Amino acid sequence: MVTLSLTLVWMTLNDFSVGHLLLGLGIALLAGWSLGLVYPRERRIKNWLPLVKLFFVVGADIIRSNAAVFWLIVTKGRQGARKSGFIEMDLQLTDRFGLMVMALILTATPGSAWIWHDPERGRLLIHVFDLVDEDEWRRQIQERYERVLMEIYE
Repeated sequence: MVTLSLTLVWMTLNDFSVGHLLLGLGIALLAGWSLGLVYPRERRIKNWLPLVKLFFVVGADIIRSNAAVFWLIVTKGRQGARKSGFIEMDLQLTDRFGLMVMALILTATPGSAWIWHDPERGRLLIHVFDLVDEDEWRRQIQERYERVLMEIYE
């Protein structure tokens, strides 16, 4: 299904020719195969209610972060005082699908990006566009996302 969808999108974005069809099909096959390697086979949602809460929390965070990043860019970052940085933190979340959802949340939220995760040590490295307080970022990620994802998947 992924291969077919990606091929159709490819053909919609390009002129129709046999070459474009073969190239789009090749890229779609490679992408579908790659997705199969990293995508967990079974998704076990143990509790649906926190999923609804997470949906609204993430939606509000994305809207708020868009406004904050926009304002920092337009005003040149609090009169030049904006500082980007990296935060390393411990995670208790171990479920592969929960980790994938957290990576999506952190990367989709403007101003933060999931950089690296060490599953053996349970360590996460994220990049923050406007890093003011590392401990506050750790606390928010653990309380707003990790704890809720653990309720959903573990």
